[in-house]
Amino acid sequence: MSDPSHESAWFPEITRRLIDLNTPMITGRPLRDSSFDSELDHEIRSLEHATVQLKRLRNAQKPLLRLPPEVLASIAECLLDEWPAFESPDNEGTTEYDSDADDIVYRPNPHADKRLLLGWVLLSHVCHTLRDMLLSRHVFWAGIVCKSVKARDVILERCGDTPLDLAVDSPRFYHLQRAREALQFIFEHLARAHTIRVNTSSQNSVAFFDPAKLLQNAMPHLTKLYISLSYDSKRVRLLGPEVLELPTLDAPQLTRLHLTNFLVPFSPSNLVKLTLEFHERYNSISADYIMGVLRRSDRLESLTVENCLPMLPAPEAASHAQLPRLQSVFLTDESRHVIACWMYIRAYRPSACFILEFDDVRTRPHTNDAAIPAPLQGNVPGPITGLCIHDREHSSSFGHDYWDDELDSMSEYDLSFFASREGATFRDWRYGRGNDVFRSGFDRRLSTTFKRFSKTSPFAVLSGLAPVIDLGALTTLSLDTAALNFSSEQWTDVLRPMIELQTLFLRSGTKSIAKALTPASKTTDPGPLLPRLHLLWLHALVFAKGTTAEDVPHQGLATYTRMLQARTRRGVSVQHLRIDKLQMEPDMAEDVFIPRMKVLVPLVQCLKVVPLKSAGSITFTRTNVMEEYSSDSEVSDDE
Repeated sequence: MSDPSHESAWFPEITRRLIDLNTPMITGRPLRDSSFDSELDHEIRSLEHATVQLKRLRNAQKPLLRLPPEVLASIAECLLDEWPAFESPDNEGTTEYDSDADDIVYRPNPHADKRLLLGWVLLSHVCHTLRDMLLSRHVFWAGIVCKSVKARDVILERCGDTPLDLAVDSPRFYHLQRAREALQFIFEHLARAHTIRVNTSSQNSVAFFDPAKLLQNAMPHLTKLYISLSYDSKRVRLLGPEVLELPTLDAPQLTRLHLTNFLVPFSPSNLVKLTLEFHERYNSISADYIMGVLRRSDRLESLTVENCLPMLPAPEAASHAQLPRLQSVFLTDESRHVIACWMYIRAYRPSACFILEFDDVRTRPHTNDAAIPAPLQGNVPGPITGLCIHDREHSSSFGHDYWDDELDSMSEYDLSFFASREGATFRDWRYGRGNDVFRSGFDRRLSTTFKRFSKTSPFAVLSGLAPVIDLGALTTLSLDTAALNFSSEQWTDVLRPMIELQTLFLRSGTKSIAKALTPASKTTDPGPLLPRLHLLWLHALVFAKGTTAEDVPHQGLATYTRMLQARTRRGVSVQHLRIDKLQMEPDMAEDVFIPRMKVLVPLVQCLKVVPLKSAGSITFTRTNVMEEYSSDSEVSDDE
């Protein structure tokens, strides 16, 4: 203690006292009586406490910790999703099948930093202030009570009396026994449940998760119930009609209910969102039950029913109003079931947006099958200004989108109708449906999907829509299909009525449609197609196929040059040309094709140039050379 650097400036008496106490030790004289040890222990504890207080005082000087507790809590709340607790780091380990053990096993990475698994919980290890703040926020801990088997009891104590978010997810509880234990924890705490999420792929899940187990206790705090099980025919037999005769789920605050391959009786009076879906056809829900649900769904805004629709009768004209808040309906099933339910709900709520999937893959095709196998006439609320046809069968951007493809049919396609609305923002959770062009300024009124063995064509679909909507009122048309190479005469006939069309989206800039857009030089023709066309948007322009690719780029260059020149001469010039993927030699693209397009079109965007493979190959490189040729426009991050 003689070192001046170790002497306390604030508490010099401590230094002097220690020197006095050390003197007898140096001289070899005995210390005081036996009680001196207990006195030393007391002083050590006092000094350690003082040290902790000094460290807290030091930490309190940090700008972050000088913020009010409620501000610190708001910052921590942002971290709950950004730095989640008990989410395995990417390099923590792997799960794989062990043939010797005949089971899925977990193999940890010995080099992974296990502390990162704690996520935002690590904040409580930093200092006293942050720890107290986190421990006082019971709702934070209630959200992760099921995420760690080892820490579950400790976390439960930190939740206080706060309602719990209870979850069992397949990635976390991949082992059957662990899933059973996690489910048992849920059943023991149903009365405290705020949300319940069960998503397990275990083949025996119903054996230990019968619907009756959710009916044993009242759940006064439950707001969201999500149950998704894998489909198994033996298990589905346990979900017969008698399940809906059990007592109703006692959850008066429940607003969101999602059931996949599962069923439990429920009260719909407070529901805002309802999803009932099965991966295979399920016939145990009666028409009376569905109609009873619809009659009592006064707060329902979103309804999804897949593969379990009964045949609903025609709505009664004198019946009272139903579904006053319904905004969106998603129905998937055989055509006759979907049409019956659509007509029933639409009679009460015609302003709702319907997404309909007609699944007729079990039906034999017939030569007289209609291009649009649904009664759309009179059932599409207008005015319709946007139309999208999306072909699911050939949806790969590296697939059938060549300059000279001769595909002329599709068997599974989406048909969507849009209405203009200023300031509207449209987002479709189903990726790649040709809807990018409708992202702003449109509301979707109706979307239909047709799955069947019968073949049809975009030309036949557009022709069949003539009595359904006013084609002359369309301002935006999206043809997201590979079947675009009909004859130019056919395209001329079907596009001629679209006199107000301003935006045309094509999955590929095929030869026939480019020629159809080229006005004839004769003055006796009826006039150019699409006289108001402003934006021509090509998802892909691919000038290569097989061993004859050498001449195709030159043909395409000449065809597009003639088309744009001719439209300019006739006073109907294209103002904006956008190409998402241009496949040709980069030198030719950058030195010839794009400069020529920029001479003819005020704004040209080419987002991606993909070089050709060697002659004779039909396999294309996926090395993308990103190029933009749009100095006065912005491309969204999603692109």
